[in-house]
Amino acid sequence: MREMVVEIKDKEYVFTLNREIIKRGEKSGLNVRRLEDEPLSQVDMFWYVGLLVKQPNMLPKVATDLMRNYVEEGGDEKEIIAFLLEEYNTFFQTTQSTTEKKKPVIREV
Repeated sequence: MREMVVEIKDKEYVFTLNREIIKRGEKSGLNVRRLEDEPLSQVDMFWYVGLLVKQPNMLPKVATDLMRNYVEEGGDEKEIIAFLLEEYNTFFQTTQSTTEKKKPVIREV
């Protein structure tokens, strides 16, 4: 699990994802497929969900205010969203390994 740390209004915030937070976000409306159709809503949702692992009591309104402040301070929210999308995609990629993959055994009974 990787993290991205940003400073907003002299306080550090950590962005990262894990399976439980992604599932929680999906239940709240996070949907990568809708990024094209609902870019603002989905960017806001990704930003919020990305904060929840390390700031579990974060509220959506506070997250949105943090994003606005970050941009006003010269930050680029697209960098954070790109990082979160990379992290999100790692949950669906198979890892390359030099070891032989374990295969199930199929038996007839």
